[in-house]
Amino acid sequence: MLSDVKVITTGNIPPWDELGESEDEADLDIESDEDLPKTELEQIPTDIVNVVSGLFPLSVDIKNPAPRQRFLETKLTNKTYFEPFDIQHVSSKFNNVNPWLAE
Repeated sequence: MLSDVKVITTGNIPPWDELGESEDEADLDIESDEDLPKTELEQIPTDIVNVVSGLFPLSVDIKNPAPRQRFLETKLTNKTYFEPFDIQHVSSKFNNVNPWLAE
């Protein structure tokens, strides 16, 4: 975004507000465009604020991951009851599977 500011201010490319309206844009009926930026240079800081605002909740989640205590307190259950059904399911799905692989 900052590189866009540099390119626009040096005059290498014209900003979108100086390009004129295309047919598609002319057909759009915007009821309230008072809050919208009038120029591309006004739009860029708004975009930066939106990006930073979106990244802030992500940084909070990264700094405060799920508590490990929840994982440490999990109880292991005996799943041997399901093993024959699992083996049967794999064998029926893959007919040519080796028995040792199905287990």
